[in-house]
Amino acid sequence: MLDEVFKHGITKHHLVALFFFCSDVLVRCVKAKLRELGLNLFKWSIQYIVDRVCKWIAENGGWEKVIKGTFFIPRKFIYVSAGMIAVAAVCWLSVKGIKK
Repeated sequence: MLDEVFKHGITKHHLVALFFFCSDVLVRCVKAKLRELGLNLFKWSIQYIVDRVCKWIAENGGWEKVIKGTFFIPRKFIYVSAGMIAVAAVCWLSVKGIKK
């Protein structure tokens, strides 16, 4: 499913879409009380990011070089993406706490 986001290559915009999509799915799982599914999707998403995205970032000069010149894009999109990642992390920690 995530491969579809990058079917035309990895771009800055696709990276934002990836993080937004992953966090949105995780939030929906938490709201629907699908704890196990949410945890599995979270782990799978992290593995995908580590295996594919981080490799591409490293090959293209690191995060600083990749996002350089990106800020002509409305910062709102970047802030929303960062916020969604934060929400996903909080939800994951909440689910993990509930599991104990």
